[in-house]
Amino acid sequence: MATVEQVFALAEAIGIRRRLMVLLGAFASMRPEEPAEIRLADIDLDTGSVRVRRAAPGLITARRVIGDPKSRAGKREIMLPGFILLDVRRHLEWIAQDGARWPRLRGGAGRGPARHHLRSEVAQGA
Repeated sequence: MATVEQVFALAEAIGIRRRLMVLLGAFASMRPEEPAEIRLADIDLDTGSVRVRRAAPGLITARRVIGDPKSRAGKREIMLPGFILLDVRRHLEWIAQDGARWPRLRGGAGRGPARHHLRSEVAQGA
């Protein structure tokens, strides 16, 4: 289990494009495949919440399959901790595009980032 300090160190090391994915996983209990399918319409800055409606788990073939979350309970609204909202706003201003998947966690050829790419980005201080 990572400490709060370790989570923020990882979020810094992984870079601005994927920082929010780390924070959502650690502090909003989101599975890695869930942030990859959040759309702008799923975010409510007024209430500080995000709706999880889809997920994009990776397959052995490095493809992602968009579908429902892992379980029925996986479709849910998550109230985000206040300290993450600044990161959400920054991400929306700097990274996200109209209608785009929110964290823009897409890799080459429309695929999501492979885990080994994330590891190498952290190691290189991307």
